[in-house]
Amino acid sequence: MAQCNVSVASRNGSTVLRVRSSVGLAGIPTYLPAFLLSFIVLAGVGTGMDASTPVKTAIILGVMFLAFLAANLCFRSIVRKSNERAAEATDRAAQKLSEALTREGEALRKSIGGVSVPASQTTTIDSVGGLG
Repeated sequence: MAQCNVSVASRNGSTVLRVRSSVGLAGIPTYLPAFLLSFIVLAGVGTGMDASTPVKTAIILGVMFLAFLAANLCFRSIVRKSNERAAEATDRAAQKLSEALTREGEALRKSIGGVSVPASQTTTIDSVGGLG
């Protein structure tokens, strides 16, 4: 139900994996039905019931309160579940990223280990203090 934004940054030899959860979409299937139900009850009770105004108001407010309470509970449940899934996805991504960086580091060490500096490019300092 929710989205998450993932970014990977590398600075000073360390890699940072950031995950930000965006739960805006979770509000649509939870609060929209409660909002619509409130208008339906408002229209139904307001026009079709022969009762005093305070009784109509109490019924409308009671239904609206229960609808939004149920919507809030559903929304919190969806957010909690999406945060758990985002944490699991982050752990999996961090594990795969760590494995990939380890493989690249080993390949780099192997390729650097075979490189040698030619003798003509070495610099020596003689005892007099000049470069040789």
